[in-house]
Amino acid sequence: MTYWYRYTSHLVSNGIDEYGVRWGDPKIELQVSKYRVTKETPKGVWLDFYGTKKFVLRDARKRWACPTQEEARESFIHRKQRQIGILAHQLDHAKAAERLARGVASEWYEETATITEKQWNGNGLKPETK
Repeated sequence: MTYWYRYTSHLVSNGIDEYGVRWGDPKIELQVSKYRVTKETPKGVWLDFYGTKKFVLRDARKRWACPTQEEARESFIHRKQRQIGILAHQLDHAKAAERLARGVASEWYEETATITEKQWNGNGLKPETK
């Protein structure tokens, strides 16, 4: 019997006492799941995903599951690096929006606001002015 693997992470609480107070900070746990291959094709495999079928390409750049635990771990690391990059960009955007709202915009933020203002004018909308 052949298996493919996938790593995931989960946030786990340490629990709450009877007064609703948390017992310490939550922790992250890694889990490696093992999925049975139900059918193999020249292009990929069908996995038993908790009673349903899931197809995974063998040669895809991003695979949902991998044939070895080491490849699954590397895939997980790449997914988390991508997630960190996306969230860092979203954090930068939120900080820029806050600075604009406070009127403490730097040159980059003012340039972004100008582009947005031009886009509004291009759509027939007028930005609010003081």
